[in-house]
Amino acid sequence: MQEKIEDVLTRGVKKVLSQDLLKREIESEKISIKMGIDPANSGFHLGDLASFLKLKDFQDLGHKIILVIGDFTSQIEDIPDNIVSFSPVSEKEIEANIERLTPQIKNFLDPEKTRIYRNKEWLTRMTAKNLFMVSQGFALQKMIEREKIEDGWEKGRPIRLHELLRPLFQGYDSVAVRCDLEIGGEDQWLSLQAGREVQKFFGQKQQNLMALKTVSGLDGQKMSFDRKNAIDIESSSEELRKKIMLLKNNQVFDYFECCTRVPTEEIEEMQRSAQNRPSGLEDLKKKLSEEIIKILKE
Repeated sequence: MQEKIEDVLTRGVKKVLSQDLLKREIESEKISIKMGIDPANSGFHLGDLASFLKLKDFQDLGHKIILVIGDFTSQIEDIPDNIVSFSPVSEKEIEANIERLTPQIKNFLDPEKTRIYRNKEWLTRMTAKNLFMVSQGFALQKMIEREKIEDGWEKGRPIRLHELLRPLFQGYDSVAVRCDLEIGGEDQWLSLQAGREVQKFFGQKQQNLMALKTVSGLDGQKMSFDRKNAIDIESSSEELRKKIMLLKNNQVFDYFECCTRVPTEEIEEMQRSAQNRPSGLEDLKKKLSEEIIKILKE
């Protein structure tokens, strides 16, 4: 059990706000773990697979998983990288995407032990007074520190109000579901902290935070459907093999760590072997593809 706990705290993890506290909690009690799902896209990619595997690890230890589908916040999504304007996804598209995404979630997590919410359940009921009250817990300087906003500010890009409101709304999600831990990507670290601020304002226990390592796409940048560099989990086995064989050599072991559950000791041994025989990386890519296909297709 201690090995499983150590693995869930470290494998594919970039950082935890308070690792000692989280370790004590998962050893002594059952906690609730929240993760947000963006329904702006109709599918999941291998970066999402890494997140679901981490949630499954926690679920296997007996903890409760809470997924919040951002059907409200997806309409005020962050401006995508290198795109000046944002075209919101229509409600009809969001509903169609959710209909496609929900069955895929059940392929990774036990549906009887997973609670799925949609944040329009509470955010559409938020009044101007509620918004005013919640916003008092946020300092403008802190919100501007978010990576894309700070970068846009320095480059002279217009910063639109909805970019500042999004983390506030996402923070309120944590209040609505009363979670103990929130999981997200390492690039979301500042946004994840919003939940703690809103929980504090409402007198709730503040959630712990876990940021997972970024899974890079075929071009070496963060995997994203917007960037056209994603490997869709619904791809055929043959298509998955082809794309995984295109990975750069320096991506292979990150994929083993984040997107498979090959034992850590075995991955470390493969790394040592690859240092002595770099040509063997092609064989490791084949093994990687088979491990991922086993998770997705069996």
